[in-house]
Amino acid sequence: RYRPQNDNILSIIEPDRIKELITNNNFKVLYQPKFKIQGDCAQIAGAEALVRLVINDTIIPPDDFIPALEAVHYTHLIDYFVFETICRQMRERIDNNHKVLPVSCNFSRHTIVRPELKTKLKSIMKAYDISYDLIPLEVSEHTNTELHKELVEVTDLLAQEGFNISIDDFGTAHANIYTLADLSVNEVKFDKKLIDNIASADNGKITTILGVLITMCKNMGIKTIAEG
Repeated sequence: RYRPQNDNILSIIEPDRIKELITNNNFKVLYQPKFKIQGDCAQIAGAEALVRLVINDTIIPPDDFIPALEAVHYTHLIDYFVFETICRQMRERIDNNHKVLPVSCNFSRHTIVRPELKTKLKSIMKAYDISYDLIPLEVSEHTNTELHKELVEVTDLLAQEGFNISIDDFGTAHANIYTLADLSVNEVKFDKKLIDNIASADNGKITTILGVLITMCKNMGIKTIAEG
């Protein structure tokens, strides 16, 4: 659907232009902390890598440019850039004797099913000497049956290789209990929509649902994360 306010997005959906923006540092990698909370104590246990596009001092949110890139199947260019940036910055911290914590990296469903994915990720990690447990791979499910089968096959291969797999946006239409039954999953991140109303006065239903989901995940040895 054409949206006039997004005219500037149309100019980036070419591989050479995307590579140029990456080279010119227009794509910025940010880190959103993950907290482990026990009682009244909270500590940073890791982070999630986020990407932003900055053109002419204007920040373009991923909700604007990611769908455009997904439509033409170019998200792998950004996904690999973010992954390598995480590895490079981790290596810099390790070399400077600074502490490193796991940083999850989000991958488009189009990237996950690319044939070179495993080889590409292994090559980047080997170049920076980063271990698998430091970069969980976040994937989002999709309702497309054919793509789901490919996703199951790829995540099985990645899990066998030693990668930790995290399901993003769990609880939405694109990630549900059906996903847990099929995918090799180490971690589930509950979608922000499930968490937003948990502090409201009328939170009985959502609290019950989350309680059941958390118990179910614990019984399967799956970590849980609340987004938001």
